[in-house]
Amino acid sequence: MPLDAGFEKGEEIEDLVDIEPREESLRRTGLRKAIIEFMRQDTRCRNDDRWLMWRVWKDFDKISVYIPYEDMKKLSLPGSVVRIRAMIQNDEKKFLPTRPEIRDARRISEEQWREWLIKAKNIFGLKW
Repeated sequence: MPLDAGFEKGEEIEDLVDIEPREESLRRTGLRKAIIEFMRQDTRCRNDDRWLMWRVWKDFDKISVYIPYEDMKKLSLPGSVVRIRAMIQNDEKKFLPTRPEIRDARRISEEQWREWLIKAKNIFGLKW
């Protein structure tokens, strides 16, 4: 598969950014195209996930934050954070989401969720 597969000729990164947040599948398609373009343009994005993340944040998400490259090497990768959060919630059944729509999106059973909420309420004295 060519490195620029899925990216239209003449299409610019800026064309992919102005997407409504509600249109998540379109956003993911735009993100995929942007990542392909970043890897096509910049070999550092092929070899360094942190560099690729920085390009996504800077050029796709339009977040203007300066992080020196030496500090960027210290950052945890978002994928690692998401995987560890998922293991804690899905495998250990701890610290489950408090919002029903998040629970449903992550396919956590209502029974598990209610059990966790009752424990959390009792342990931490939470009030809903």
